[in-house]
Amino acid sequence: MKNTDKIAPHTIGSCSEIQSWIDQFPSKYHDTARELLLQLNFVSRDTYAKWLQRKLDYYAENECALYAVRKFRSTVKSAWSKGGTINKTTATTLGSEDLVRSIIGHCVRKHEGALFDHPSIYALKKNKIKNIILIDDSIGSGDRVATYICASPHPLDH
Repeated sequence: MKNTDKIAPHTIGSCSEIQSWIDQFPSKYHDTARELLLQLNFVSRDTYAKWLQRKLDYYAENECALYAVRKFRSTVKSAWSKGGTINKTTATTLGSEDLVRSIIGHCVRKHEGALFDHPSIYALKKNKIKNIILIDDSIGSGDRVATYICASPHPLDH
C-alpha cells in the first residue's frame, strides 16, 4: 500500500490514548510496544478502500460470500435469524463498518453473480457458495472477528 504515515516518536509520549494502549501491557514490554507502534503504517480511508476493492476484485474469480464483521448486541445469539437471513445492523451509522459495507456493495454490483453481499443461508446453499470472506477494517485483538465467527454457526447446520 502507498500513501502511508508513521507515528512520530514524540507523539508516543505526548498522546494519552497511545500511552493508555502501552500501559495495558506489563512494564517490561513497554519498550517493545513503543517499537511496534513506530513500525506501523497508517493509511487513509481512500487508500484502504482502493486496496480492499482490488482484493475483492481478485476474489471475484470464484463465487464468494462477503460479510462485514460487526459487533453484536449481547442479546444476539447468532448472526443468522431463525429464517436463515443474516441479522440486520442497527439503523444508526456504524462508522468504519459503513465504509466496508459500501465497498462490499460496490464490488457486488461490479461482479454480479460472483460476489454476494451478506447472503442468507438459503442463498449460500442455492448458489453453492463455498468461499466466505469476513471483512473487518481493524483487527485489533481479534475479539470482534472471533465473536462474529462464534455467533455464526455453520450455515449448513440449519
